[in-house]
Amino acid sequence: MGNTLSFTYCPISGDEIRLLKILPTSSSEKICCSISHFQLSSCPAYTALSYTWGGSFWTHIIELNGCEFVVRSNLHAFLKEAQERFTKENLTPELGSDIEQNGNSSVWFWIDAICINQEDIPERNAQVLRMKDIYEKAERIICWLGSLPFFTDGMAAIRLLDFFYDLSQKYSNINDHSHAEAIITDSLGSTSHNFKQMDWISLKNMLHRPWWTRAWVVQEASTPRRKVIWYGPYERSSKHFWKAARALFLISKQPGITQLQKEAYNPSASLFNHMRVAREENKLLLLDALPSMRLYQATDPRDKVFAILAICQDGKHPDIAPHYENSTEDVFTNLAAHILSRDERLDILGHCHYSRRAPSLPTWVPDWTSKWVALDFSHRNEKTLERVYNACFSIPAVIRIDRTTRTLRLRGIKFDELFSVGLARNPDPNITPDVDVLRNWLSLASRLGNDYTSGGTVFEALQHTLCADITESSQWNGEDERGGKVDLPGDIYTIPQDFFRCSLLLNRRTVRRCLATTRKGYLALAPQETKPGDLLCVLYGGQLPFVLRNSGSYFELIGEAYVHGIMDGESINSSNIRNMEQEFEIH
Repeated sequence: MGNTLSFTYCPISGDEIRLLKILPTSSSEKICCSISHFQLSSCPAYTALSYTWGGSFWTHIIELNGCEFVVRSNLHAFLKEAQERFTKENLTPELGSDIEQNGNSSVWFWIDAICINQEDIPERNAQVLRMKDIYEKAERIICWLGSLPFFTDGMAAIRLLDFFYDLSQKYSNINDHSHAEAIITDSLGSTSHNFKQMDWISLKNMLHRPWWTRAWVVQEASTPRRKVIWYGPYERSSKHFWKAARALFLISKQPGITQLQKEAYNPSASLFNHMRVAREENKLLLLDALPSMRLYQATDPRDKVFAILAICQDGKHPDIAPHYENSTEDVFTNLAAHILSRDERLDILGHCHYSRRAPSLPTWVPDWTSKWVALDFSHRNEKTLERVYNACFSIPAVIRIDRTTRTLRLRGIKFDELFSVGLARNPDPNITPDVDVLRNWLSLASRLGNDYTSGGTVFEALQHTLCADITESSQWNGEDERGGKVDLPGDIYTIPQDFFRCSLLLNRRTVRRCLATTRKGYLALAPQETKPGDLLCVLYGGQLPFVLRNSGSYFELIGEAYVHGIMDGESINSSNIRNMEQEFEIH
């Protein structure tokens, strides 16, 4: 490039944003752009880009206001595609109507990597706070999946996507879920000869592009603005993708389909569509959205939090506003402290996992970068939103947080001590087979005898414990989408059949957890890191008991536990509670 000057940003202020225009050039290898400042409240119509930054290893130089500007490969690929499309002869009805009316062959874009000075931290903080407004004010949003991967047939992927979209449209009026599954499966069977294995591979490649699991997608793709998804030279509306994904989801659950067909479905597509609906209904809360963010990728781990603040009903408090000058540990700690102080409940502690966190984080602060963690126990009835468990007998939390030492002080009681701890259930049954775990847990429970300490039999208590008492919490729906059946050998079939129905819940709630017994004879479904001698405590404001480890002058939080017989406040509802009460300092 002839001009060797590097681009220098002019400061923006107040309501200003920058918009980018792709300029026509005589060479397809050269990308020239201009950038201008506008007031957001009175700027021209523009298109916002949703994309993944990608790695910084491969970069390209474009011309920006006559100067050199470095962009990463994925953005460069989009700019080339946009440059090709937004010429007079290549305008599409989807994206070119306003251009034709204006007699102009260029389009204004908002692209974060260019329109925000990424080196100016105060500007970056301010612009991130405004990104919700920027995307909502955009005339449209282009979701860029990237260029076609090598050896991928993009047309085949689109053709198969269109097939599922047509199925979804054809049977959208069917209310019976199982009936819809049967019809769609039959339709797939009757036309399966039309699709080859490479077609399914191409569809899988498209639906598993990094864009689908990018953290900021949750905010960008949940806006009500019209969205179109670009995949190389191909495009479809976002609704087209969502509806096709629904049909593909039904197919993925049917017996008889191939592993490749199952793998083509990407749950992230349905996940952020669900979050979009919740946001539009103004029901999305931080503690609802944050666990889902574990599945999304972020180059900057702080974006696991920052990406959802603007779309959550309770995410707009200045205490948790984006500040990129703060470390990841500070961002996560400030968020946990804010939620604890605001709610006066301990729900967020259910997302703490002792061994799945950065060592620099306090044990009472969830590490939202940890992807593979135990599923938190269901805290609310999905229909009534009432709290399922009430171990603290509705006594509000007494919380003291020292931001300097990052310590949390809570009041409650030391109820019991863990005595025997069974095998932890591994997410990979090839490491520890599920049947071995079940045998171990049955053996552990049998040591308690026949009568359970709080009433009933030990066998009944075990049944409730493995299910986390889900049948009594009004959340049992008869099936578990992500759970798998346990293969049981013949010699165990003498146990009553009802137990096996419950043992099918040796699934997501028991993964990375273990069965344990206490000195008082209780059964607990506890974190996998639990050790004999750990304390079982009921903390005020906590729906469930917590496992704490005494480390001398302070305690460490291991995680929450289901303990059959004390989930409705039985340990707190006694006359001598004040004599048992103490303060726990947690680091």
